[in-house]
Amino acid sequence: MKTKKKPSARSSPRSSGKRVGDVLIEGLELAVRHARGEVALPGYTLIDGRDVRKLRVRQGLTRKAFAERYGLDPRTVEGWEQERFGMDRSARVLLSVIANEPEAVIRSLRKGA
Repeated sequence: MKTKKKPSARSSPRSSGKRVGDVLIEGLELAVRHARGEVALPGYTLIDGRDVRKLRVRQGLTRKAFAERYGLDPRTVEGWEQERFGMDRSARVLLSVIANEPEAVIRSLRKGA
């Protein structure tokens, strides 16, 4: 009875033939360079509370109109703008989508009705 050969702990098929230790060291070196400000890592930026007003004004909407358009509570929008309320991650993601693809949010909300 044949047994499957287990992959070596020193290599991974996903690391293009590099040893796992080498890949980890490369990752840590990149993290250190990033911490020093020498390189920027790929990523994304989410909206902060203070940016909600800028987003709303850029769209030419009142708080009430902005809230109605995107299914939000006007008091919550006001609280974000005045930084009285914190924003959870899902709200920040939604607002980031609104900032970049407002029509996609509107279409999605219309389909749900």
